[in-house]
Amino acid sequence: MTTYRLANEKVAVFAFEVSVLETGQRAIAKLLQNIDGVSNVSVREPFSSSNALVKFTYQNVDFVVFEPFGDNSRYWIGPLQTYTDYVDISCIEQNFRCASSNKLLSFLARLFG
Repeated sequence: MTTYRLANEKVAVFAFEVSVLETGQRAIAKLLQNIDGVSNVSVREPFSSSNALVKFTYQNVDFVVFEPFGDNSRYWIGPLQTYTDYVDISCIEQNFRCASSNKLLSFLARLFG
């Protein structure tokens, strides 16, 4: 799967994005559940007003998966709050990059794409 890294001078990867067409929120949650160190993975309930599609914890920091502006072409995966010292999530990003996009294609992507 293609990932788009967000980094700074202190941390290799503090957030990243993945294509909406390559995956869906349930597939993201399933992948996160299989990564060492990730806990408390929860998927947004249908018809919820929350912007967070998936929430999870990594190294005692809360992270979120959301779609900026509600109609973006990518899901943003990163910390729930802004920090001065970000947690390096390059191992999570690596798991997404190595995941087979064929297995993670969302229903709409398979239908239209």
